Amino acid sequence: MTTQPKHSGITLAELAASGRHIVVQCGQCPNRRLSRPIDLDLPMDTPVNMVGALLKCCECGSTEVLAYPESNRDARKGRVR
Repeated sequence: MTTQPKHSGITLAELAASGRHIVVQCGQCPNRRLSRPIDLDLPMDTPVNMVGALLKCCECGSTEVLAYPESNRDARKGRVR
């Protein structure tokens, strides 16, 4: 089982206000998405480190999903959904 990276409780609202995206990555298949926080259809006060526990992979259906704030490296290679 994969574990969520620690990111000091930043919320989706704070991430959106900073103009950053969230990386959502399956722990069971290669599916990886770069999304705007608003597009996740979750409450904006949700901590980013809790998002993965609320989602499942749209490709394989796994509930082993990681979610973390994008880095500059993620922004260059991700797809925004």
